[in-house]
Amino acid sequence: MGAAGGVGSARGLSRMYSWLLDAFEPGTVADIPRPETSGSDLVPSSPAMSVEQRFGRGFMVPSAEETPARSATFGHEGAGGTTAFADPGGGLAFAYATTRIALGPPDTDPRAEALITSVYQALRTG
Repeated sequence: MGAAGGVGSARGLSRMYSWLLDAFEPGTVADIPRPETSGSDLVPSSPAMSVEQRFGRGFMVPSAEETPARSATFGHEGAGGTTAFADPGGGLAFAYATTRIALGPPDTDPRAEALITSVYQALRTG
C-alpha cells in the first residue's frame, strides 16, 4: 500500500532507489514511470486549490517537462518537503529529508527544488 507512513533517512531512501535501478531488469525499470492514474488528488486538494498528481507502478511520476532531469523519473514526496526519486536515464538516485516542515502543496519546497536543480546542473557541466 502506497503512502503507508514509511520512515527513513535521505541516505536510506536514495539507497532504495539506487537498488531499484540496479536490481530490476531494464524493461521493468522503464515500465515503472508509465502513468497509470492521474488527476486531482483529493487528500491535499481543497476547494481553493486542486493538486494534480500522476502515479505509475507504485510511484509518483511527474511529466518530463516538470523535472530538471527532462526525462522519465519516479519517486515520491513526503511530509513537509521530503522528496526522493530515481532517474533511470541519468542513473541517479536522489533523496532529500528535512527536519523543518515546509508548508504548502506537494512538490513546492524551494529547498528541495534548489538542491535538485543544482545536482542536475553539476551533472551537466561535469
